[in-house]
Amino acid sequence: DAFSCTPPVVIWAWNFLTKQFEVRQKLENVAFASSVDVREHAGKVYLVISNGRGVHQASVFLWLEGSFRVDEVYGDIYNWDKGQTFGWVPAFFDDFVQDIETSFAVDTHLFNVEQDPRIFLAIANYKVGVSTLSPVTVYGWNLNGCSERRVDGCFELLATLPAVGAVSVDTFSYSQGGAPRHYVVIGNSFEGRGSSTVASNHEVNSFVYQVDLVTGTFELVQSIRTSSVQSVSVFAHCAHSVCSTFLAVANNRGLGGLATESRVYKWAPEVDKYGTACTVEGEVTSGQFQRVLDIPTLAALRLMYRAEGANGFLVAVLSSGLGIAARVYSIDDLVPRPRPIIDMPTVYGSCDQLLFDARASLNSAGRPLIPEWTVLGFPLVLSTAAMPGVIEDLVGTSELKSTFPIPMTRCAPGSADLCPDASYFPAGAYSFALQLTNWVGAVGHVGVTLRKFLSAAPRVEIRGEKERTVLGSKEVVLSAFAQRSNCEGKSRAGLVYSWTSSPQIPGYKDGILSTGLELVLLKNTLTLGEAYSVSFTVVQGDVEAVVSVMMHVEATKAVSKIKGGNRRVSLPKSLASGARAYNLDATSSFLPDRKVGGKHGGTLAYSWECARFVKVADDDVGVRLFPCADVTKDAITSPALAVDAAALRAKTINFAPDLIGVPTFTSGCKENGVERCDPTAKFYFSVTVCDAVTGASPCVKGAVGASTVTVEWSTSPFEAPEVLIAPPDALRVSTSVLPMALEGGVR
Repeated sequence: DAFSCTPPVVIWAWNFLTKQFEVRQKLENVAFASSVDVREHAGKVYLVISNGRGVHQASVFLWLEGSFRVDEVYGDIYNWDKGQTFGWVPAFFDDFVQDIETSFAVDTHLFNVEQDPRIFLAIANYKVGVSTLSPVTVYGWNLNGCSERRVDGCFELLATLPAVGAVSVDTFSYSQGGAPRHYVVIGNSFEGRGSSTVASNHEVNSFVYQVDLVTGTFELVQSIRTSSVQSVSVFAHCAHSVCSTFLAVANNRGLGGLATESRVYKWAPEVDKYGTACTVEGEVTSGQFQRVLDIPTLAALRLMYRAEGANGFLVAVLSSGLGIAARVYSIDDLVPRPRPIIDMPTVYGSCDQLLFDARASLNSAGRPLIPEWTVLGFPLVLSTAAMPGVIEDLVGTSELKSTFPIPMTRCAPGSADLCPDASYFPAGAYSFALQLTNWVGAVGHVGVTLRKFLSAAPRVEIRGEKERTVLGSKEVVLSAFAQRSNCEGKSRAGLVYSWTSSPQIPGYKDGILSTGLELVLLKNTLTLGEAYSVSFTVVQGDVEAVVSVMMHVEATKAVSKIKGGNRRVSLPKSLASGARAYNLDATSSFLPDRKVGGKHGGTLAYSWECARFVKVADDDVGVRLFPCADVTKDAITSPALAVDAAALRAKTINFAPDLIGVPTFTSGCKENGVERCDPTAKFYFSVTVCDAVTGASPCVKGAVGASTVTVEWSTSPFEAPEVLIAPPDALRVSTSVLPMALEGGVR
């Protein structure tokens, strides 16, 4: 009996009184269940269960509301009295719809789309016989289907999408200036040929199809390289008032074994199926997913998105020979947002033309950035109260660098002389906002304010971003540009420069920081946490032009150091517990912003982590943590750890858990000896340091202001000389003098 060897599908209901899940229903007529999906649509609740082997079918059920019924079998489930055959039956998935033929189906997905009253079903068939050339089948609900046995319809085949070892399927829709277009994402996985696998076998393409859900036609729009993918999941995430569609891919194993990278992609609707961004207005493109994030995972089974209020999270479910685990990542921006950097004079004389250059903006990945200007404020033309012509030209530009020459017009009606058109770029205060959009649709903004004088004025700007973050322990350099005015009525006097700040920086006479085009602020002269408005003033005759930047001063994160660096340690079998210790010393770590008597000072907080590389059979599991207490008696919050050599040798047994009781070393094993060596069998020790007063608490890797350094220890079963290399120290000066002589030269 095909049904006797598998457990039923159990449906649980949440009890709000007991705050626990309770068994609501058991579906016995399923075998080897491989996936379950539930969806509510048009007032009905659908359930589909696929069977991965044995009986190759997907069973579809509908939810039935509670009613009085006759039931001679399941009275105990309804809490009826013994022998009772009639009574109230609660709501269950009791309306069997149909069985759909499948072939080793491992995933099912119910979905619906806008502007279509039907519900749809996609089934990922893993293989047909021994061949993984098996399709993903898409079904649509037909109200007139299955008329011989149902009055409300059933699923009927709509499309058959080619796949290669499909293990996961998801769908999404996107509208671009018209009716929505619908897509099916298929995760393909290949485990290799025969009884053994090769790492490269796991690298296969997964597919994205555009499907017409009316005609059943489809087109392959993208192939995505995946590594033994286990799930694909499409989700929407919003950040900074912009919502986008993303694809999460859980890669199980790849060229590096079980330790591989799962990935997140962003849907770019303006990219065609060849990966080229569309620049023709009105042209409809197929769209593509663009890779935006890599997440190191260990034999990932799922990569799921969850939202809690305005916060988004990615949950990675991991599996290996060491058990099941889950990691949760808090996310904000999943894509690199453009960082606009605009060179643009902010002071103009009467005859100067507007110009800007935003080509230095960041996060374009070498691809074109799309600019969009918004005008926030401008002076009206005095004679007509109209908008200046330069505004219309600026808003209409699609370039990252542009100049707007002032057009010429007749100096007076009927005159043959030509003069600059004063209505094109009139004097006054202007305010703009520049938005840059990159290849994945992420946007960045920057505001610009400028002033146009009625008379001649020097052109002035401070290079770079107008608002920036600087580190207190680093030297700050600001560079300015100034040019004498060439406009009529200009002064013949030379330009006079001065730099000032608010609040004032102590140690400068009359508050003047510099009288040149460059300002250099020495390290540790700015107050941590302070915001400074630094102004550059240029005077030409009796005309004064001023530009400013805002600087936010932040603390420099701690510098972490471990004396000795990477090393090889000897772990002979003869070592007794406590007989030898290898030291991990992080006392040379320091806080750059704290100085006592000319030397680095301040109080540090420490946190140590201990790890080893692990293999399961031939698969690399990767670096895995273990309790530091297993190898040292020192607290992990100490500045130094004494690692017991005998205890560390005992840990070499855990390098390969499947090789019970066999120690593994990095090198030094004799041929035909009892020792086992593997070049990847290493230990890793990390220390994280923070400012104990103002830093993160607890002090952990990745915390704001924290710094982490890791050393790698190789091992040998025999005694070997110990070699240490001191960490670099900027305060150490060599006392040796090397003789030097000029031997020749080239021109």
